[in-house]
Amino acid sequence: MSTAGLAYLRSTLWEVLVWVVLYGLAMGVAYGGTPNLVLQASPPESQGIAATTATLFGNIGNGFMIQVAFVALAAHAIPGSNGTYYASPGYTIVFAATAIFAVLGLIVTFTVPHGRRRDVLEMRAGEEVAVEVAATR
Repeated sequence: MSTAGLAYLRSTLWEVLVWVVLYGLAMGVAYGGTPNLVLQASPPESQGIAATTATLFGNIGNGFMIQVAFVALAAHAIPGSNGTYYASPGYTIVFAATAIFAVLGLIVTFTVPHGRRRDVLEMRAGEEVAVEVAATR
């Protein structure tokens, strides 16, 4: 939502500030929640590789979007005496593309299994296991 807002509703400073704050909140939730969702959807013996894979594909996606962004901005570059400036259509393309990928990510979020798996719920804490092992010796 925030990137779509930045694509089409950015004519005043307060609009940009609202969208940027919403974007920051959404990114905080995404970066904070993704590891938990991945670990909860993975069996205990695969949680390490699942977390690493999620991080890897997140970084690949970020790198891809950065390239898309700069291609769109470069296509709308305006050379000036103090450097190169990017015209508004370039930013519109960048933010609209980001919004499209966000919607695709949301669709994936709803298709990936989530919530605590039964085998994760049945795992016991280390202290409980240590007490049980000590009792059997």
